[in-house]
Amino acid sequence: MNLRFINWYTQALGAIFGIMACVYAYLKGFISTYSNISVLFDTMNFFEIVSSYLLLPLCIITFILSIIKAYSTGKETLNDNLNKLNLVFISLNILIGFMGARIYFLIPALFILFNVFMDNVLKKYKEIDSDDEVDEYAINNSLLNSNEMNLSLINTKKEIALELLLKNADIEFIIDITGLSKEEIIDISENLDQE
Repeated sequence: MNLRFINWYTQALGAIFGIMACVYAYLKGFISTYSNISVLFDTMNFFEIVSSYLLLPLCIITFILSIIKAYSTGKETLNDNLNKLNLVFISLNILIGFMGARIYFLIPALFILFNVFMDNVLKKYKEIDSDDEVDEYAINNSLLNSNEMNLSLINTKKEIALELLLKNADIEFIIDITGLSKEEIIDISENLDQE
């Protein structure tokens, strides 16, 4: 199942919503634009200053990383490094987003973190599926072993019946000993007579 659209484009959508939340935070006065930071520096606290400088660039970087990841090649080393880098930028973006845009960054955070949650859920389902495959393999293997054992048991019973027929044992006695049916013992005796 290809979840590239759901995973990475939801992160891109969350980054776009994050940019919109950043603009809304600028309009509400939670954070300041770059030109006003030097004017309002004395009245702003540390979180407002940090989020004023970093929130918009982090949303843009998160958007760019989601697009790169969606169209990246299938190289494992590139994907692992990109996933680690993406996780760092997602974490910073969420943290600074809640510091700057406050509660208005909740919806963008849910969209941005959807990728991380889906990866964890899919890993759990893959583990469950792999456990089922192992169980199916064990069941099939045990069925094969039981079929081989049944075939071996039947061959052993036929050999015992053959030996008893060679010693001129009673058919009823052979049925009691081997558990074979009367027809099977008659077939064995006819094959013995033909040889």
